[in-house]
Amino acid sequence: TSILSKIIQIQGEDDSVYGMLFLIFGKQTSIDIEWLSGRDSCHQLLVGLHPPYSIVVWNTETGSKVWKKSYTETLLSFAFDPFSENNITFLASECILFIDDFNVHKAPSSNGRKFYISNPSTNSGSEEERNKASGRGSIPRRIEEGITLNECLNLTYHKSYRHHLLLLYPKEILILDLEINQTVGIVTSEHTGSPMMQMYSSWQRDAFYILHESGCVSFRLRHRGKALMAVATPCECSDTGVNSNDASLEVTYDLQCQSDSLRLTKHAKTSQLLHKKEESSCLPPYLSQSFKYPFPMKNESESSTEEVQQFPFFSDAHYPACTSLDNIPPALYRNEGPGSKEIKNVRFKMFITGHLSSLAAPPHVIRMCPPVTFRNWTVYRPLMAVGNASGSIQVINMATGVIEKEYALHLSPVRGIEWIGLTSFLSYSHPNTMNSAGHVRNELVLTDLQSGRIKSLRGDRNEESPIDMIRVSYLRQYVIIAFKEEPFEIWDLRQLFLLRVMPKNFPIVTALEWSPGHYKKAHSSLDLSFDKVKEPIGSNPTITTEGEHTLKTVPYTREHLVFTDTNGQLYHFSVEGNVVKHGSVIPADQAMGSVTCIAWKGDHIVLGDVDGNLNIWNLKGKVSKVTLSAYKYAFPLITASLQRPKEVQHHGYFLHQVRCPREMPKVQDVDWVGSDRPVLATADGCLRVTDITLKLSSSAIRDYQPSDFPIAPHILSPEVSLYMKSFLHHILWKQKFNTDIDQQDDLDMISAEEQLETLDSDFKQYLKSCPYGTAERCLHVSRLFGDKDGCLFWTVALHFLKRQKHQILLSESKEKMEKENEKHLEFLDHPLDTAYDFICDNDVYKKLQLDRVRLHLSKRTTYTQTQQSAERLLLLGQTDQAVQLLLETESENDNFYEDCLRACLIATVQSSGTSQSIIKLVSTNLIASGRISEGVQLLCLIEKASDGCRYLQGAGRWDEAVWLAKATLPVKESQEILKRWVDYLCSPLVDQKNKAILSLLSMHEFWKVIKLLYSSHMLERAALLLQSCLEFGLLIKTPENFKDIDAIFMDYSRYLLSIKNRNSAIHYCKLVSDIGDDLRKQFQFISDDL
Repeated sequence: TSILSKIIQIQGEDDSVYGMLFLIFGKQTSIDIEWLSGRDSCHQLLVGLHPPYSIVVWNTETGSKVWKKSYTETLLSFAFDPFSENNITFLASECILFIDDFNVHKAPSSNGRKFYISNPSTNSGSEEERNKASGRGSIPRRIEEGITLNECLNLTYHKSYRHHLLLLYPKEILILDLEINQTVGIVTSEHTGSPMMQMYSSWQRDAFYILHESGCVSFRLRHRGKALMAVATPCECSDTGVNSNDASLEVTYDLQCQSDSLRLTKHAKTSQLLHKKEESSCLPPYLSQSFKYPFPMKNESESSTEEVQQFPFFSDAHYPACTSLDNIPPALYRNEGPGSKEIKNVRFKMFITGHLSSLAAPPHVIRMCPPVTFRNWTVYRPLMAVGNASGSIQVINMATGVIEKEYALHLSPVRGIEWIGLTSFLSYSHPNTMNSAGHVRNELVLTDLQSGRIKSLRGDRNEESPIDMIRVSYLRQYVIIAFKEEPFEIWDLRQLFLLRVMPKNFPIVTALEWSPGHYKKAHSSLDLSFDKVKEPIGSNPTITTEGEHTLKTVPYTREHLVFTDTNGQLYHFSVEGNVVKHGSVIPADQAMGSVTCIAWKGDHIVLGDVDGNLNIWNLKGKVSKVTLSAYKYAFPLITASLQRPKEVQHHGYFLHQVRCPREMPKVQDVDWVGSDRPVLATADGCLRVTDITLKLSSSAIRDYQPSDFPIAPHILSPEVSLYMKSFLHHILWKQKFNTDIDQQDDLDMISAEEQLETLDSDFKQYLKSCPYGTAERCLHVSRLFGDKDGCLFWTVALHFLKRQKHQILLSESKEKMEKENEKHLEFLDHPLDTAYDFICDNDVYKKLQLDRVRLHLSKRTTYTQTQQSAERLLLLGQTDQAVQLLLETESENDNFYEDCLRACLIATVQSSGTSQSIIKLVSTNLIASGRISEGVQLLCLIEKASDGCRYLQGAGRWDEAVWLAKATLPVKESQEILKRWVDYLCSPLVDQKNKAILSLLSMHEFWKVIKLLYSSHMLERAALLLQSCLEFGLLIKTPENFKDIDAIFMDYSRYLLSIKNRNSAIHYCKLVSDIGDDLRKQFQFISDDL
């Protein structure tokens, strides 16, 4: 069977998880799959990597293939660049393949660029030029020992730092900077520690989660020195020397905490780690047998709580620090000064809070416990015993889908299981290998679930013929043990002793079944357990068996059985104690082959042979009917399932069938969970509980009624889930969770109420009085719902709402008294982290770029890397350092003369109009001739970076233009460049309105964001952002905008009414101005409907 290599969630447009996906390409399983992101309308597109070198984009809504691209290298995995949707990187067997023209609509035209991991000492100048000419490159390591790329387990992009690629090896992680093609950091594991096998890069903070082979999870955080970095100032920006010894430049990650290793069984190993991206707190690793261990990460100290400011509401509840985001400061965080929120150092720990076992590896042998009756329904539990090849038996509660118990009973594969009551079963096994006589060592074990006692039967026997089957009588008095080449044995189940061994000349049994006739049941099957088996009393009359055990005499009830021999003859016998009486013999039907199974139900006996034929006997009418199989070997498993219900067989005709492996994987065993629910054990290691048609094998999670289920709104119906979300958004106006949703959704509503009850009381109290109103509440609700887009939007929106309010109050406070000067400090907020990149404030972004250049300078080893650093310094206005780097060029270098002239030009540029006009003319000519980078450098040299940005935009190099604007231009000039970028992102061909919205938020264009959201049919987000702006006082109704505001609130109230949140709908109707009879009629309609 294939080992599961990757699990991903299937999400809808509203981030609702409605399934898990395993992609299969023809007869080969894909080796890597990933959802396509970066565009607004690509939620249904899936990218699959199929061996050996093909990548395919699938439309999961239609099942069609968008395009397929094949390469020449053997590809092992791939990763998308989270900062650029056009970049995708492949891990090949001998190299790393970079693609920079990935497109949703058509396959990449180029074959990419190949890079190799090498030692810098082995690269000569001629080799470097030759690699450059052939489109190849090398990524040197900064260590002496060599390592081959074949040892690399996986690669992924750093989700919180642009241009960093992570290569995972068993004992280390390489951090590659793709701007200079250089290894800038190495994360090593302990020499004696468990090897690493999977890594997750957090996008919220510069941190890693690493899964080890032992099942433990470690958490590593970027080390930035003792003091946290502060926002850039002109003085700090000037310190970019090559010989800087700033410890923050070293890319190292400290081990913060590590969970305990898992105690794995012999058939399980660690294989997968799933991570909740929105919270960075739940880390469940999946094993090869799908064991799941959630690891919530908690801080050991409670001293990290922040002082809550009052706006617009006062709250005495603690801030819900439930994620790593709340306990780790951003990369550029000032932990000093007035109004700063102190976050003390915390120590992290990981705890295992749950353990969910799953099935062992196939093949499986399954057997359901006796069915529910009027007599046992009060104590009945639907348990199924599942045996596997390792000799263990797992007991599953089919009502909850949970493995409740697992017993290691046998040393060889389990061959069969038979229940003798609701809480005990027999199982037998024997090894696959036989001796020269065809004999094996059989194992027969009786297990009691209530006491956990295990008793071995026939343990004194030597090697013999393998046990072929065991059959328990309907009154649970006897059990027959049939052998492959020997007569069967009859055992007393109540006292567990051998009643009789059939003589040597007795027919060899191929199939056997007890009669389900109605007898007087003197002993209930519920009483069968070890506690009811008493020691013999010597004074009672006794019978003696072969094992010389003395047992008390008990009354027996006669029971009947039928079996077939190797010739196909059907025998009827009766058993009463150790007396076996022969009944009758029915000769074999010439149309039937060797009989493999028998089912007896009522007045009908059905025999199935090896060719798929059925022989149906009507005992009352004493007639038989042979049904020939149209598909060879199609019926044996289905006929065996006739032991319990009648639904499949009706007047001798089959109602339903399933073809394997066309419709599902090969079926290995079958049984019945209920009267209309077959269960199929398939070759892929699954148990499929299907409907009577054998087609549907899925069910809603709520049908299993799990206890202590976590918050999971997406398992509810869409209407209830949306209602639950809107209720939490508007919790101020509705203090109790009651609903007007139709009665047909009562089960979902009960589940929703139960989920809300599991919320922490402090968290619910904080939601009711969030200091920063609707925006902050929406952020916490997005985290609760696992909405990554919502978390991203509301984090950015809340940050810039605070920043804009702070700027307004700061300007107003200059004209007021000193005692009112601290009002604006309530709205100070820490800067956004590195993952937000272009959305960060300009001063923060410039500081990040200067730190990156300083890192490049400290890691440079080649002339090309030095030139790249010099060009970046020139663009950032650091001319002195750029000149110093240019003068370092060796005289033997071919570019020595050119670099000297460039250094002289930079050092002697004056601010006179003549020199500036000449330089601008030269830069224009360079750009016109295609040398855009050189022309932009000259424009930055004469402080014309805004012109350089426009030239870059005209050439389609939008990311470079935004980088230059954010890092060099004043705020107002950079916003002009960003507005053009927003228009480009909103164009139909680009289709990245979400990124455009975030950029507009960074420019404090809140009204434009609201209008763009409204026009893009994101009504809920538009109305809630409008409400937030009104609460912050950043937007007021004017004659120019009141119609648009009323239209947004009215449409939002209609939406709330459509999901039955009528109280909130009335609230927003009351916010609408008097704009005419139409709106009044709509309000009256809503009021009448209530």
